[in-house]
Amino acid sequence: MLGAVVVVPVSAAVTIFFLKSKRSASNSATPSSSLENSDAMKESREKSESTTDDGVFDLLETGIVYRSRKSADSRTLKSKDVFSNPASTPLVPQASEMPSTGFQLPHWCQYVGWALVLGSMLGAGVFLVFYAMQWGKEKSQQWLLSFVLSFVQTAFLVQPLKVALIGLVLIVIFRKDYDVENFTLIRVRYFNEEHQREGIAFLYELEAKARQNPVRKAAISATVKLVLTLLLLLLQYCICYGNIDPGTFRLHESIKQHLNYKDLVAVDGTATELYKVINSSILPTVFADSASFLISDGCGYRLSRLSLRQLRRPRQQRQSPLASGTDETGCFLPGWTAAAPCNLSASPLEQAFMNRPDGAPYSGILAEYRGGGFVALLPEGLAPSRAFLAELQRLGWLDSSTSLLVVELDLFYSDVNLFTAVAMASELNSFGGAHASEQLLSTRLYRYVGAVGVFALVSEILAGLLLLLRIVFLAIQLRNCRQFWTNFENWLDMGVIIFMVVACVFYGLRTAGTGSALEAAVNGGRPQLRQLLLLNEFFFYSLGFSCFLLQLSLLGLIRFSASLGHLLGTLRSSLSKLSSFAVFFCVIFFAFCWLMNQLLGPVQLQFSSPLGTMSTLFSAMLGKFDMATVSRHGLLPKLAFSLYVSFLMFIVVNLFVVILNDSYEGAREPTQSGAGGSSDFQIVQFVLQRLRDTFVSSRAAAPSYKESTDLDVTINRLHAKFGIIDSMLSSYTLADRKWDSQICLNLTRSAGDSCCCNSGNSDRC
Repeated sequence: MLGAVVVVPVSAAVTIFFLKSKRSASNSATPSSSLENSDAMKESREKSESTTDDGVFDLLETGIVYRSRKSADSRTLKSKDVFSNPASTPLVPQASEMPSTGFQLPHWCQYVGWALVLGSMLGAGVFLVFYAMQWGKEKSQQWLLSFVLSFVQTAFLVQPLKVALIGLVLIVIFRKDYDVENFTLIRVRYFNEEHQREGIAFLYELEAKARQNPVRKAAISATVKLVLTLLLLLLQYCICYGNIDPGTFRLHESIKQHLNYKDLVAVDGTATELYKVINSSILPTVFADSASFLISDGCGYRLSRLSLRQLRRPRQQRQSPLASGTDETGCFLPGWTAAAPCNLSASPLEQAFMNRPDGAPYSGILAEYRGGGFVALLPEGLAPSRAFLAELQRLGWLDSSTSLLVVELDLFYSDVNLFTAVAMASELNSFGGAHASEQLLSTRLYRYVGAVGVFALVSEILAGLLLLLRIVFLAIQLRNCRQFWTNFENWLDMGVIIFMVVACVFYGLRTAGTGSALEAAVNGGRPQLRQLLLLNEFFFYSLGFSCFLLQLSLLGLIRFSASLGHLLGTLRSSLSKLSSFAVFFCVIFFAFCWLMNQLLGPVQLQFSSPLGTMSTLFSAMLGKFDMATVSRHGLLPKLAFSLYVSFLMFIVVNLFVVILNDSYEGAREPTQSGAGGSSDFQIVQFVLQRLRDTFVSSRAAAPSYKESTDLDVTINRLHAKFGIIDSMLSSYTLADRKWDSQICLNLTRSAGDSCCCNSGNSDRC
């Protein structure tokens, strides 16, 4: 895989040098140039120069017919041009009409390509010789045998199949005839929509006109965007679900059971009970086997030492820990006797009383806590850990100032290749009581192992390339800044790019910190994986939001459907009304939230916080509420809650439904919906027609190509027929004309007008 990636730049450079280099002067002759240098062409040019600008000059001797100069000066076939037919379209285009060859490199770039090829061969040979000298005879022969077998397999099986599959895909999808495209003498019969009849024109002229079709451009743009969106969505699914292990939940439950998390939940909040639970329940499970680093389940390998981390309230402010920024940040002597300078290189017992600024934050039940704090690293072994814990208890390491205690441990399960960061916490109130919580994070840090790992790596690389492509497309669209921000799909694309860029940042931080975190956990002894796994969680959160917005952008496809286009029109027409309704709803909703929080906050857990109150009232608006919980606290909360339910459910919600119904009825008119316009339907018809042309065989609708030799034969036949008609007219006698005049008079007398057959009245007729 790495070797294939390394040779990509050199292979691309060699391919570009050989494809885009100009031909040498001796090999640059083309069929059109040979025709232009022929004697017939020189004679035709001299005669054509003597004609007028509006005249048409025919060379029946050579079978070459020239158009007028006015039509020949045009590069593409336009509606104002003279109608093209075999008698007015030249077999050989003018030099000014020849299609451009595009970007080309100088001729000497071919020699650079050959130099790269030879340099690659020589470099590979030199490395082979050096490796053979290092490996020895036996290993070199084994390598040579494996190389011959792989070369035969690749040359006779893999590469032919790959070429056949790629060729089949190119033929089915693109169906592009490069020989016909480069051959400028091909003329094709087509249907002229202006004149409503068939005509003949050069193939490259018709292709140039087709490329200028705005419907074609819009269809190609929409199709490419859809394909890239679906491909990026598929890659995001592969990245997200490739990292999810179905057994992670059961693993976390097993870890909590073996570490006796239920005993930590039963703590009522005193420091003595915390010491007892750690000493009798947690330490024996962590140091279950003194001869190994496995915990009590026999599978989890300890990557780090067990640590106890606490956050403390300041001594002068022993109040509620819910306020942020109220924890102690200083360093103290053992026993919390007096302040001391911070020295993190002191003994483990002294370090336990010194604040550490680094570490991963913790999200608890009561509040969000910062990382770091006062960390006590327990030594290896059950007996030393119990002795160290007893010394901490003697010095009063845990006391009434402790607001949070976190037990942290890093584990590795080699059977399933999962790294797990364990954090079991107990939040202590200043007035007594405790709230236990846990956070277990698991992931595969060594992700690129085996075939599944290679597939994940390729998916991440392709997703990164598609992200760069979307950024380029977005930058191109931003040139029209005012119109860009009026399209909701562009906002979704911007959100997708922002979240994917944020995910890339977290991915880079996680990749850069993997090695250092593992090394620090093993050598330093302090758990470091939790901070790394939080970055991994944030990476997948960002990727999940990006995937969500990417799927929302697919809703823009409903504008191509006549039956679903009015749904999008409903949202558009109701947007102004819904914005006013949102203000009205928020005012009423937040007023009731404040009222219920004041009435039931001190007595009900659901209403104890503003967020809890909003969540409870929103559930009640959807019909999920318990009236008994409110009615047991007096008449006033019951009346307030009943007023909220009746007002929101019977007035506000019905008002919302009425707005949508009115917008839905108005959106059924195509002029009001603004969705499913004629241009969108033309795009759909164009794409469907291209699909029919690609996958359905239709020989009747295929363009009819005429080679120059076929046209020569046709023109010669017409010339012979015109000669026969001319000879017949020359033998037409005067008597025959008089006889025809008499017949004409007999036929036209019944119509009352005989002047058309009277040569004397020809002027009047």
